[in-house]
Amino acid sequence: MTWASQMSPHAGQSGKAFRHRLCDTGGMSKRPYTIIRHGKLLDAKKRAAVPADILIKGDTIAEIGRPGMPAPAGAVVIDARHRLMHPGLVNGHTHGHGNLGKGMHDRWTLETLLTASQWIGIGRTLEDKYLSSAIGAAEMVLKGCTAAYDLSAEFPLPTVEGLSAMARAYEDVGMRCVLAPMVADITFFNAIPGLMERLPPALQKEVESFQMAPWKATARQMKKALQKWSFDKVEIAVAPTIPHHCSDDFLIACRDLADEYEVGIHSHVAESKVQVIAGLKRYGTYILTLWLVTAIAAMGVNLIVGYAGQESLAQAAFMGIGAYLTALLQKQGVPFGVSFLLSGLVTFVIG
Repeated sequence: MTWASQMSPHAGQSGKAFRHRLCDTGGMSKRPYTIIRHGKLLDAKKRAAVPADILIKGDTIAEIGRPGMPAPAGAVVIDARHRLMHPGLVNGHTHGHGNLGKGMHDRWTLETLLTASQWIGIGRTLEDKYLSSAIGAAEMVLKGCTAAYDLSAEFPLPTVEGLSAMARAYEDVGMRCVLAPMVADITFFNAIPGLMERLPPALQKEVESFQMAPWKATARQMKKALQKWSFDKVEIAVAPTIPHHCSDDFLIACRDLADEYEVGIHSHVAESKVQVIAGLKRYGTYILTLWLVTAIAAMGVNLIVGYAGQESLAQAAFMGIGAYLTALLQKQGVPFGVSFLLSGLVTFVIG
């Protein structure tokens, strides 16, 4: 989609009417052709804006030409006088549910926001969810965005009705969007190592009263939404919000849903120092092991190819044999230490 932003307050038609006509791609698709005239088209490489007309067929740009270029009879004419035309911008990360919470806080850390987010967004009606998304979409359109990736949230569970209200808001404004509801099954207080233990006993009791929905219930709700999704310009995705806020079983379920319905998957990773520390505590052994295995493989390649000057894939084969044998033995219930030693021995014998 092409966007045109106002260059001068003396535009030929009101900004509101212009934005409505230009962004309402559904309206355009009902007419065979639309021609945008008298605007200036941005050429980012040349850092210039040149006069141009744009011919649109349905909701697709058919031709860009000089001012006064011919248009099919009956084409809808949009006057872009005093406006700059440029490709629509994409907001790759936004939170539509947060628009009604603006002004409620300032300069919070991520952890403070996560602590308060449930209370800021809880108890919203479908109208509230629609309005919050619509406000954000309208603000983005005013700034030249025509597409967004919205990591929305509903408490305590995502619902087909709530997600549909948000999607309808984007379509009514005229934006394309990927709507990825953030989901988790571990609360912030339980996700941060040692946090619960450091809270005063009275506060611990209060915090324990707030629990996330069981992961199976959330996965069922997500599956319902994926099965019933029927929007044209708004796609749906899966967003296990932060890895250490999700159990391993839940992360696997999200991965499986994304694979089954061929949708995107998103998670927030290492956004703050607290998240980095929590991630290392939970995944540190795996990360260190992966790093060491990769380092060993790289050293083998360096010795054989770099120093000896021989082309060989043997080191990759040996690493693969050891890795697969370790995994197979562990699936049969063999302890890791035993399977690790046996895999090394078998690899040595084969080599």
